[in-house]
Amino acid sequence: MMQNLEQFMNEVDVLLEQMLLLEQRMTKDYVADDVEGAEQVLQYHCNLKEEVKMCPQGLLKKGRDLISSIEQKPDDSGTSSMTPDKINASATIRHLLEGVQRKHRQLEDMWSSHKSQMEQNLQLKVFESSVYKVKSWLKGRGLEALSNKQDIGDCCAAFEVLWQQHEKLEAKAQ
Repeated sequence: MMQNLEQFMNEVDVLLEQMLLLEQRMTKDYVADDVEGAEQVLQYHCNLKEEVKMCPQGLLKKGRDLISSIEQKPDDSGTSSMTPDKINASATIRHLLEGVQRKHRQLEDMWSSHKSQMEQNLQLKVFESSVYKVKSWLKGRGLEALSNKQDIGDCCAAFEVLWQQHEKLEAKAQ
């Protein structure tokens, strides 16, 4: 029993170290300069979700199985006897499992928070790209097209012509 407990404790230590490394990978500052880069960063982060999800599953099952085997092992007379060592071992395993579950919830919350930030960054890069296109158009053909158009028309027919020109200009801008 003590050997199983020590082995389980070592596995918990290894898992917690893996979770820490996963957290570091998740929180690493990847700054995207454009839409494509922001999409790649978001995709990388989304790929980490499966690792976050599956990270503790095997160990949690192993811990529950270990508790069951400790608490349900009958002694020679056929009755289950919980010695102080078994009670302590069971409590230790439960405590370790709670810590792993708590850390796992923290990782999931952190993943969600970072995903939201990366989605907002992607939206920002899309917006910046659109603004850049509009500014480029305005500095080029748009400025010329807009600076020549100050007339509002002197009759309904003239207004209709100007309105059609405006719609064409608007379509080009998009």
